[in-house]
Amino acid sequence: MKAIYKFFLPINNESISDIYEAKNQKLFIYIMLITSYALAPFIIVNYILDKYLYVGIDSIVLILMTTNLFYYKYKSNYKISFSLQIFFSTILLALTHTVSSPQVTVTLIWAPLLILVSFYMAGTKRAIPLSLLIMCTLLSAEIFSDLSFMPHELNSVQDIKTFNLMHIFISSITALCLSKKIMGEEKLLFEKIKKGKTKIESVERFNTTLLKTLAHDLSNPLTVIEGYFDLLKKNSSSLERYMPKFEFQIQKMIDIVSQAKIYQTTKEGKNIIKIERVNLSLAVDKSVQSLIENIKNKNIKINKNVTVENCLVNAESKSLSHNVITNIISNVLSSLNQMNLLI
Repeated sequence: MKAIYKFFLPINNESISDIYEAKNQKLFIYIMLITSYALAPFIIVNYILDKYLYVGIDSIVLILMTTNLFYYKYKSNYKISFSLQIFFSTILLALTHTVSSPQVTVTLIWAPLLILVSFYMAGTKRAIPLSLLIMCTLLSAEIFSDLSFMPHELNSVQDIKTFNLMHIFISSITALCLSKKIMGEEKLLFEKIKKGKTKIESVERFNTTLLKTLAHDLSNPLTVIEGYFDLLKKNSSSLERYMPKFEFQIQKMIDIVSQAKIYQTTKEGKNIIKIERVNLSLAVDKSVQSLIENIKNKNIKINKNVTVENCLVNAESKSLSHNVITNIISNVLSSLNQMNLLI
């Protein structure tokens, strides 16, 4: 069944725009296959019983349904294909009922199943006209079945019992198969929704963390730049003196934004973080340099521990200096004033 299902998948399967097709495509193909398969035993039994009128009707509808399968495969039109499938099924029931003996009414038990499938597979807007079509067609079949000019199969009591039993058995098996398939598809859909919800929550947490991190990391260079602007207001002739400091802090902000982009692409699996041997002493020097104005403003003296001069660690260089060490020192500075700081 899986191989046949894959064979009848639409060629333009990537251009699905109908919400019901996106949700029920797999189930729709199975319904068309099950409906077609259900006709086979009727054709065989009726042929054995010499009921050639039934055989003709069933064979023509089987050909039409098979053609519809290929139409869906090559045209990818879910609305038309589903409507045709319901129409062919309804015509089959109507013609079978019309040419049957008055005692054969079991064909009508398929009507509620067709209506339920229409609502589930096509939604209320399309299912209502399809349901009206089913009801009106089958009511007409009941009315015309009593007219004398209509051809009828001559059924014995035994034939009628066999016919009724076959319909009850095959309609029950079909309903069981469809119900099982629907429950399976609903379970898969629920799992997809659950995974999607988890992913959305993860993205929301990531975005919140990223915004907080950016706000925190960008606040330091912006504070430094603001301080230099205040100095320039007091002494505009010092622009050349402060220009390198402006450039340093601006480049630092560019690096922070760049790191945020790298982190995003890494999370999406589009980038690989390059881990290398980083000199911890140099990384600390870069971080201290980026915070030098805050350090001076608080009259804090930095004393570097010379014992770690050549300490090497495995890390991503920019993340270590711009994010980790800078944040540690910045957090310490926020709670200190006029003292010696040993790093």
